[in-house]
Amino acid sequence: MCASGRLADDNPSSRSGPLTIRISCDMTDGASGGGWVIKQATSGLGYVNSVNSYKYVSGPKANANHMYGPYFGNEALNLFNFTVGLG
Repeated sequence: MCASGRLADDNPSSRSGPLTIRISCDMTDGASGGGWVIKQATSGLGYVNSVNSYKYVSGPKANANHMYGPYFGNEALNLFNFTVGLG
């Protein structure tokens, strides 16, 4: 388990598309797909807002303590709402 705020945005590709986000996390192989839960202060409940996706293992961004994942914005919310019959 990692507890971290959003540290930075990342653009892993020269193609267009949404940026990914970086957190402080030292998880290794096997952690891919694990959800990032953001806790709501008022209710104490949370929601998934990203998943473990990749790390840099070489080059200037390589850091064993950084994990990257996609930001779940409005597109992900719309998809969720559609699948549960709310959209």
